[in-house]
Amino acid sequence: MKLIIALLLISSLGFADETYIKEVENLLTSVTSKDPSRPVLTLRLADGLFDEALNLSNHAPLNEADGKRLLHHRRQAIQLYEESLSGLGGLFSAPTGAQKYKIQFQLARLYSDSGKTSDALKIWNGLATQDISTDIKRESLLRLAESLENEGNSLSYQKAETYYKSAQALCSSQDVCSYSHYRLSWVYHRQDKNEAAIDEMKLALWDSKGQVREEALRDYITFLSAMNTDGHQALTSIEELEAKIKRPSLFTDLSDGFFAAGNKKAGVYVLEYINKRTPTLLGYVKLMEEYYGFRNWAQFNSALAEASGMKVDAAPGAEIERTVKRLTVQLDGERVSQPEHAEEFKKTVLFYLALFPKRTERSQMMDGWLVAETNADKKIQQLKIWIAEEKQASRKKEEIRLRELRASAAKGAQKYSVVVEEMTALLSLAETPAAKDEATYQLAYALYQNQEIDTALPLFKGLAEVKGDKPGPWALKSQHLALDILGKKKAYKDMMEQARTWTANPHFAQWIQSSKEQAGELNDIKNVQTESEFQWAISMGETKEALAIFKKDCEQNILLPKSCENTRVLAINLKDQNALLAVLKKLDKQDELAGELEAAGRFGPAAELREKTLKDKTATNGDYLKVAVLYELGFMNADRDRVLGKLNTQIAKSKSMGPEEGLIFETFKEAGMLTTASLKLPWKPENRARLIDYLEASNHGNAETHKLLVKSCEDTGPAWEKMAMAELQAQDLKQSKIKFYGKNGKHRFEVRLAELKKLVTQGDCYLQSTTPEMRVQISNLLGQSQTTLAEEIKASPIPEGADEVTTQQLKVALDEMALPFTTKAKSFYDLAAEQSAKVDKNPRAVAAPVVPQGIETLKVALEELHNNPYEKESLEKLKSYYETNKKGRLAAYFQGRLQQLQSGGKK
Repeated sequence: MKLIIALLLISSLGFADETYIKEVENLLTSVTSKDPSRPVLTLRLADGLFDEALNLSNHAPLNEADGKRLLHHRRQAIQLYEESLSGLGGLFSAPTGAQKYKIQFQLARLYSDSGKTSDALKIWNGLATQDISTDIKRESLLRLAESLENEGNSLSYQKAETYYKSAQALCSSQDVCSYSHYRLSWVYHRQDKNEAAIDEMKLALWDSKGQVREEALRDYITFLSAMNTDGHQALTSIEELEAKIKRPSLFTDLSDGFFAAGNKKAGVYVLEYINKRTPTLLGYVKLMEEYYGFRNWAQFNSALAEASGMKVDAAPGAEIERTVKRLTVQLDGERVSQPEHAEEFKKTVLFYLALFPKRTERSQMMDGWLVAETNADKKIQQLKIWIAEEKQASRKKEEIRLRELRASAAKGAQKYSVVVEEMTALLSLAETPAAKDEATYQLAYALYQNQEIDTALPLFKGLAEVKGDKPGPWALKSQHLALDILGKKKAYKDMMEQARTWTANPHFAQWIQSSKEQAGELNDIKNVQTESEFQWAISMGETKEALAIFKKDCEQNILLPKSCENTRVLAINLKDQNALLAVLKKLDKQDELAGELEAAGRFGPAAELREKTLKDKTATNGDYLKVAVLYELGFMNADRDRVLGKLNTQIAKSKSMGPEEGLIFETFKEAGMLTTASLKLPWKPENRARLIDYLEASNHGNAETHKLLVKSCEDTGPAWEKMAMAELQAQDLKQSKIKFYGKNGKHRFEVRLAELKKLVTQGDCYLQSTTPEMRVQISNLLGQSQTTLAEEIKASPIPEGADEVTTQQLKVALDEMALPFTTKAKSFYDLAAEQSAKVDKNPRAVAAPVVPQGIETLKVALEELHNNPYEKESLEKLKSYYETNKKGRLAAYFQGRLQQLQSGGKK
């Protein structure tokens, strides 16, 4: 019993916890069902569970374990309260009066917390009508009002209003009354009864200790702010309140409340009151933002002026910075659409920079100001101030950036002396080669624009120098400006040499191909070089150097037609055959070019040009021969043979070869183009005979040519001579083999005489038109054949048994028989002697051995001819070379050139 009393005392002190609940449970289970302490223990356990559940719910959110405990405690407490109300199942008397109402109220709270709202409302409705317990009645009314308020409709608000007013009538303390006024104020507010809500909330401001209730104060200001007024009445109410509680922040709260409610007019009204009462930088900044919102520029500028004049002892607050920064952003947008208000933006930026000189946004602010400022002089002046500040603060990076901006602004305003000033400073500040190059270029460009070109030129030249395999980032611009300066000075040679520092670079072509954007500018450098070189060449007069320049330009299609005409004139005046050939080729003067090429000993190219004219139907055999000989002189025998092939085709279609037949024969012969097919060409008889002889001599003949050669009595050459001797020797051998002794001797002798006659007849044929050498050989052969027969006749055997007289008579007869042959032999020997004498006088027979001339002589002579086409000595050397090497046809060509030269002609 003592333990129960102790537990009851602890419970009454509000110290129920899990340990207490466990001990009460243990006590409850330890007593019998009819123990008189059981009802008390049951209620105490229910209250303990109720308190612990309330404690847990106040610590939400709960973890899973605590959540389960909360549900368990509520269910167990509900069960115990319900058992208590029934007298523990009728074992004890059911509670009545105030005790019963208290248990019901607790049970209703548990029902409500467990989601059994209808059960809870049923109990509270009952409790709200009883008159025994005023506190229970008032709390039940409040619970019912809260429940209705939560339903959120007009009818429920009206009922809740009635319940709150009824509860107010039962107030037992200031705190309770304040709460009911507070809740009723919200009911009014939710019904848009704002004035009533404010009145009620004003009654809820104070607790029983006379202290202001913070929640009610906050809502009071909120409700005041929600009124659609100019703020005067609300400000008066807050003034009265502030006088009691001495809290100046109430004015700021009211102003903020108006702004939050969207009533900027009232908010500004209060804000102006605050700032007049206690002027602050923040106040002015806020007003500036609001004035901007109203586009009240006069007041904005006034507030900005006041704020700018305030002395700042310490670093301004973050809110000021945020507000001013926000203002700059808004004003920046405003100036874009309303340019006339750019001044407000610029002044605000300067205001921000004065307040926050070290913020990271400093650069952005300055950039914004520069964009907004259109007056170049003002930009330049302001940048000078900022540069000094950055230099003083040792912010080198920003100093460099601002100097660059100032130089840019000055450049745009064509104030190049300022650009020079800044670039000179930047050059000393530059830390990297790239930065130094950029500063140098900008400095040089400013000097250039300022007409200080002599000072700018060496700077541009230095930047234009290509030190690697590609130009630096400023090199191209510098090169162009250096060339421009030299052009203005008319220093054409220097200009050309400066351009060549690029065009002569082995990577120049690659630069053009690798950059489409810069290809045009790079090609411009080539053009400048060309033009300056041309002008320089003009200034040099008739010199080889000038000719070389004009020639190059002509060949490269540069400055046409003047470059080609200058080349032609100078080449003639300076006797430069190579240059003349080049310009004639460029001008496509085919005939003139072909003539000059031939004159200069460039026979191959000359032949190629001449060959083009062979397509003309009027081309003669001589034209073909001319092209062929030029190809041959140019050591292009394959092309010579090709042209001769065309000539052969043309001749085959003709009835006559004309006066060039002999030359055609010799040319075809030397080219190895005479074949048996050539017999079909329209040769004259003598040349046809020569052809047959040539074919036989070169082993290219056939049965027909051999037959024709044998029948011919005309000496046509070595082949005929060889064949003639072979034929006579064969016939001589044949007749010499016929012996006429013995049986049938007479017949055989007659046959021998007939063969000998054939031999002599054939020999006489050959003797008609041959050379003395051949006549000597033929005459000796025929004489020997006669002599041999005579000797064989004389040596004929005497028949055995003939007497001496008969024998002597036979010998005389044989001598007489041999005499004609001996006489005939003598005539042939005499002829051989006669012809032999002629052979001795013939230069061909005693000609000295040929010693071929070296090819070096030919090369030297041709080289001389290249340089001077009309040099007699060179032509004589070439003529001599071909004569010595038995190239009579080619030697004749140079003989013709010499004759023309002697007669005053060029070709």
